[in-house]
Amino acid sequence: MDRKPIFSPSGVHKLLGKGKKEYFSQEGISYIYEVVYRRLGGEIPDINTFSVNWGKEQEQEAKKVLRGLGYEFVDGEFKASVEFPDWFGGTCDGLGEDFILEIKCPSTYLVHMKSVLDGEINKAYIAQMQAYMWLYDKPRALFVSFDPRLPHAAGLHVIEVPREEDSIEFMKEQLGHAIEYAEELLTRLENVKLPTL
Repeated sequence: MDRKPIFSPSGVHKLLGKGKKEYFSQEGISYIYEVVYRRLGGEIPDINTFSVNWGKEQEQEAKKVLRGLGYEFVDGEFKASVEFPDWFGGTCDGLGEDFILEIKCPSTYLVHMKSVLDGEINKAYIAQMQAYMWLYDKPRALFVSFDPRLPHAAGLHVIEVPREEDSIEFMKEQLGHAIEYAEELLTRLENVKLPTL
């Protein structure tokens, strides 16, 4: 059975930045519009770039390397939020006994090098991992940056990210506001009448 379009961990960071007078920044409002548009049946073409394709292609290889190093996990299965089951959920890259796995395979060397040398993680990925820790009820996440063009010692880097309850509570608050606004927009759009002469 097909699921209705929902807010996802990969996009939830867009809802966390507040505008001056509103709950959301313009980016957040645009994201809410996107979900509403999709729920009404509108189609938005998937981004099909070299970076996206590269990441998808390398993810399975990263998992193979991790398992070879002794990491024990299974592929994630879709998990809906208990609080917002019709509006929020996602599928993590991997699921261990006490962690979720988030794998990124950047196509550009600089992003990977900053992860390896500086422990740098994009804020959007931090929010994504906090969302998955909430959904799967895990205490930590393992962020993996993988670049098979380098020897494995430098090509695979793992950073542990702890669960942050304050961040998760704020996320829930913002999602609640986003869903309320999305439902208002849906009602308005569903009640639009065709113009008549």
